[in-house]
Amino acid sequence: MGRLSKFDYFSRSLANIFASAPDLAPYDPIIPTQDLNEKNPLNTAAARMSEGLDLSAPDRADDQLYNGILWLMLKGDTRPPVAQSHAALHALQSSK
Repeated sequence: MGRLSKFDYFSRSLANIFASAPDLAPYDPIIPTQDLNEKNPLNTAAARMSEGLDLSAPDRADDQLYNGILWLMLKGDTRPPVAQSHAALHALQSSK
């Protein structure tokens, strides 16, 4: 099987990261301290923008709008960086 995406194409091999024998020692899990039921605040710009998103199935929401909402929630009202390229791997390879 060949490489399936640009991430496979440009990544380093993981062949040597596995141990020859498994470590079966028990571990103590890290318990999250965040409220896992917390919801986004109401009546914000991002909440109003999110109302029209179709999240009923994968890939139905407008990517640019969704990314703009995420940027607003995480970074505030600053301008996002300009995207350089969203070309698929095969498009990058065929242009050489």
